[in-house]
Amino acid sequence: MTMPPVNNNAFAKKWLFMGVTGVFRAIGVLPWAVLHAGSTVLFYVIRYGFRYRVRVVEQNIARLFPDKSLVWRNGVRDRFYRHFADVLVETLKTSGMSREDLSQRFKCVTPEVIRELAASGTPVTGFSSHLGNWEWLALKLAMDMPHTCYGVYKPLSFKALDRWMQGSRARFGLQLIPFTDVSRLVRGMVGEGGERASAPILLGLLADQRPHRRERADKVRFFGRETAFFPGGRWFTDRTGATPIFGFVRKVGRSRYEWGIEILNDKTKAREESPCGVTQAFADRLEFHLRAQPEI
Repeated sequence: MTMPPVNNNAFAKKWLFMGVTGVFRAIGVLPWAVLHAGSTVLFYVIRYGFRYRVRVVEQNIARLFPDKSLVWRNGVRDRFYRHFADVLVETLKTSGMSREDLSQRFKCVTPEVIRELAASGTPVTGFSSHLGNWEWLALKLAMDMPHTCYGVYKPLSFKALDRWMQGSRARFGLQLIPFTDVSRLVRGMVGEGGERASAPILLGLLADQRPHRRERADKVRFFGRETAFFPGGRWFTDRTGATPIFGFVRKVGRSRYEWGIEILNDKTKAREESPCGVTQAFADRLEFHLRAQPEI
């Protein structure tokens, strides 16, 4: 009898997945004191050992803050690397965190805005950025908002790990949606006559990444120069009549943050003045918070 061939590649991926997720779970149960000690070591390895993208970081800080002294910019650089190491450790810890632990370390400072959005009954476009701990922000939005919350993401090529990531986020109510499926989500929300055809949802986007196709990007003013932003948030807002919000984050201690919501319509006249509408409003608020804490 001929034995079927063994798929060594699938076998290896299965064991790799089990090993990686096992490490994540082990890290998730470690106390914060141990994790912060590890983060400190990680900071020195990244900053002085690998010198990970040091030149790029320095150029970006100089480009955004040309009027600041070299001493000031170097201080921001080093604080950024300390924060970066903390975020890596915090992300690994997430799988072992309870709702109570997350709520204690990531506190909402605008509960009245959440109540206002809940009362409106409209869908929401959640613009956010890679400030603070964006992973925790997405989870807290899903925990605290009354809407069905979707986070737009690019699926991982490692399918087993992708499924594990979706499962860990689902513990807090967040549903991940591939960016290629957003159009289908909109079609389910809006009927042929433009009426809303489903319960309110929140679509969250990390909208500060560089678009792959500049010719299709929204060109807005950001730190005094024209900058290309993803148009997806504006498209979703215009297509569904959603309320656009900016989810901001402030770091107040090690692995401790405050977060809040700003309704973009109320924050700037740029939405009416710019052809890119709400994307310009988002860029304005992002610049404001970057100037307040550039190291995060």
